[in-house]
Amino acid sequence: MTVPPSFSADLLTADERAALAQIGERLWEARGAITAEWSANVITAMPEYFSDGRLSLEQLRALNEFFLTLIIEHMRHDDLDGLTRVYYETNRRLIEADMERVDGSRISLISLYTSARLGLRAIEAGLGGLSQREELVAFGKLGTHLLMLVGLAYSDSRQEALERARNQLERIVEERTAALAKEKTLADTIIETLPGFFFLIDHRERLVRWNHEVEKVSGYDAETLATLHPLDFFDPDSRPMLADKMREAFSVGRTSVDAELVARDGSRHPRWFTSRRVELDQGPCLVGVGLDISERRRAEERIQREKQFADNIIESLPGIFYLFDEQGRFLRWNRNFEAVSQYAGEEIGRMHPLDFFGGDDQHAVAERIGEAFQRGQSTVEAEFISQDGTRRPYFFTGHRILVDDHVCLIGMGIDVTERKQAEEALQRARTAQLFATLLESAPDAMVVSDRAGAIVFANSQTERLFGHRRDELLGRPLDLLIPDEPFEWPRLSAAPATTSIEAQGRRCDGSRFPIEIKRSPLDTNDGPLLTSAIRDITDRKRSEAEIRRLNTDLERRVQERTRELARSNAELEQFAYVASHDLQEPLRAVASYTQLLARRYQHRLDGDAVRFIDRTVAAVSRMQALIRDLLAVARVGTHGEPFEATDCESVLRDVLDDLQAAVIEAGATVTHDPLPVVLADRSQVRQLLQNLIGNAIKFRGDPAPRVHIAAQRDGAAWQFRVQDNGIGIEPEYAERVFVIFQRLHGRRAYPGTGVGLAICKKIVERHGGRIWLESADGQGTRVCFQLPAGRGAEG
Repeated sequence: MTVPPSFSADLLTADERAALAQIGERLWEARGAITAEWSANVITAMPEYFSDGRLSLEQLRALNEFFLTLIIEHMRHDDLDGLTRVYYETNRRLIEADMERVDGSRISLISLYTSARLGLRAIEAGLGGLSQREELVAFGKLGTHLLMLVGLAYSDSRQEALERARNQLERIVEERTAALAKEKTLADTIIETLPGFFFLIDHRERLVRWNHEVEKVSGYDAETLATLHPLDFFDPDSRPMLADKMREAFSVGRTSVDAELVARDGSRHPRWFTSRRVELDQGPCLVGVGLDISERRRAEERIQREKQFADNIIESLPGIFYLFDEQGRFLRWNRNFEAVSQYAGEEIGRMHPLDFFGGDDQHAVAERIGEAFQRGQSTVEAEFISQDGTRRPYFFTGHRILVDDHVCLIGMGIDVTERKQAEEALQRARTAQLFATLLESAPDAMVVSDRAGAIVFANSQTERLFGHRRDELLGRPLDLLIPDEPFEWPRLSAAPATTSIEAQGRRCDGSRFPIEIKRSPLDTNDGPLLTSAIRDITDRKRSEAEIRRLNTDLERRVQERTRELARSNAELEQFAYVASHDLQEPLRAVASYTQLLARRYQHRLDGDAVRFIDRTVAAVSRMQALIRDLLAVARVGTHGEPFEATDCESVLRDVLDDLQAAVIEAGATVTHDPLPVVLADRSQVRQLLQNLIGNAIKFRGDPAPRVHIAAQRDGAAWQFRVQDNGIGIEPEYAERVFVIFQRLHGRRAYPGTGVGLAICKKIVERHGGRIWLESADGQGTRVCFQLPAGRGAEG
């Protein structure tokens, strides 16, 4: 068996070997998924090998997992020599086992290469790609080495099979030769039916036996052949070499050679001669055959002519020609490639296609190369960089082909410099024409001046605005039209911005008028220019003056109205407070006397009277609750405390202490994120949180209530969120719930007066914020509100 090559120590650097070991560690846990993808891709790519059901997907996965485990195990331990040996030997055993199948071999070199390449791609996919250069290079080298081992194992297996077949054939020939000595008739029949020449040469180099084919081709009869030396059938130049071959056959036992037999009429007949030494009664002899290789010669000559024709075509191409494989190794290029790139042939052979590009072009070319390998073809336009740094625009093509069972990309690059220059010149002409048309159709006066300030273009609006003819303005300084604005060339930057100024224009009669000038620098092939758009703003100036006067009057009226509204709001809040406070006393009297009446005359009243009294007491109680809540709403604006730094976490602890009984009764859970310090009225913040948490507990569904409070900085304010898992509120009622005394549910289902959220809204608005709902029916409620951060309250 052929000994596999060892893994060359200088093939990988120390960093690349370490990168392979790391890849092995990453692959170990993922080998099962990689094997599954590899096996599925193999069946998809080569369905003909699995159509008869002799090899199932599970069997293929087991075989591939065995291969992958061998590779990964040796990669992890940096044993690349061991990896080479076992990978080669395992492929040999697989190929040889397939050759021994009685139903014929099914494995081909193409199928082995295809499976190996699909395995390498599955490994790359399992790794999620290779981003580090060491890993990418190391894995590429390892993949190339493994593919080489597959080809070597296949070649060695086939070679040994051929050797065995040849040995078997030679044994058969020996056996038949011995039998022919006893059965000459059978021997003659066999000799005459052999394809091509048959000859027997004794140890004295005499031609002692031949078949009719020798006579037919050589043109000599049997008597003449018996007198000729075996070398007499060849031209003198070939005889020394053939004599050596004949001696070699007698010495080592076998030989083979291509030679042209020269017939009696001078015609030449190419034959492949093979001979073997045999021992006969008369001593050692050479027995052999000569097979006609005329067709093979003609095929080789045809291939050579086609190759020469292809070479001539490649060298005569107007552009650069290239052929490279999936690893980016150049396999073929023309002399024009060397001339344009300025690299020698041996240098190009060591380079990668992307080495001739830079920047965004390199990324675009890489994408198109990948597209060509994947879809079959692609094109791209990019700048080709020569060795001296020269850049020239080229149009590149790429087509995927198979070369010796290897996927490669073939293509050509055409210099498009002249086309680019023509396109740019045409574009400049079109741009200049379009620019002049746009300037002429502009509603403003458009004036173009050069760096010295001289006018080079003026449209018809310039004539109407200033009264000068255009031909009078050309070449004149720009300050003829704008006398008080000294001309200063704007500083050109990477992205020059338009500047706008106001100045005084001067007409041809000397009159002045206000104008607005918008200047835009323009870099052209003829040098930098400045475009000035000039507009008469006389009417705008009058309008601005009138607007300023109206704004001053409006601001005065707004201030007066604001003071009136503030005074009215204060009076209304005071009225609501006094009214609700004064209403408490008569209601208490009504409730007291009604209850006294019920106790004193309960034995004299019938059932209806008792129910009427109970309803009166209940109505008075609701009225008292409404007045108390109305009084609470009024106190938000009239009895508020000054704003101060308020720790919201401290306030929340006080609120939870107050609501402890309700929390325990409902089985509620209240959580919160870290809460900030805000600038606020502490007592009102406490009331705000108490109302919102209390509502979250009260308006609950079947699950136990869960309430979470969070806060996030939003500019100069803190935005709070109170989230619950309760019954929720439909979006169309999101604004209604903040209106005083508005309820969405009956009192029996959920007690209360409908004032809680109205108080919350008034508290938040007193602090300059806003409050809103984010809710859906049955999906919980999120109440959001803002409180000011203020100085010293950063939280």
